Amino acid sequence: MTSHDICSSPAEAQISLVMNVYPLVAPTVVISTTGGDTTAYVGDVYTFYTDVINGGVNPGYQWSVNNAPVAGATNSTFTTHVYNNDITVTCTVTGNSPCDTGSLTDTSAALTIYGLGYLSVNAVTTGGNDLSLFPNPNTGSFILSGKLSAVSNKNVSIAVADMLGRTVYTGETTPQNGTIHAEIKLDNGIAAGTYLLRVNTESGTETFHFVIGK
Repeated sequence: MTSHDICSSPAEAQISLVMNVYPLVAPTVVISTTGGDTTAYVGDVYTFYTDVINGGVNPGYQWSVNNAPVAGATNSTFTTHVYNNDITVTCTVTGNSPCDTGSLTDTSAALTIYGLGYLSVNAVTTGGNDLSLFPNPNTGSFILSGKLSAVSNKNVSIAVADMLGRTVYTGETTPQNGTIHAEIKLDNGIAAGTYLLRVNTESGTETFHFVIGK
């Protein structure tokens, strides 16, 4: 800049500014899994990873299985056991760039793990029991009913865990001549998402995959 003032000294002056310009762009996320193998046997463990662009310093994560958010699955990676014939996994990322108010999100393309007939649709049966869980999905209250493979009146233990392996409920029910009919009510504050019900009987363990919706 040049001044034409007769008293200016010096006649030329310069000033420079350093400016950081952050573009307001939406994040993008791509997910992958260990080994790239998408065919599973019952009980296989899969870990899923994210590759995020324009997510900012500390983006938010929410993993979903079969379109249902998984309670507590809010990290950049997600590990789960496969207990159903086919499971579809996605991750939604919320941006955290300096100019983002948290409204910019992106959901990954779905990644499906296929059971290829090695996984049962409802319960993973090891003891030949004929048990069912209904309704599914539910709001945290459901019925476990059916017949055991052997007539017994011994207590059957029940446990519910989230997809991160954390136990959220334990209880027992007493069969009547080998028949079970138990109403299970989880805490009202339980988060919506995908859960596992494990039923331990004399002849084996039954595992159910179910969804809680709010």
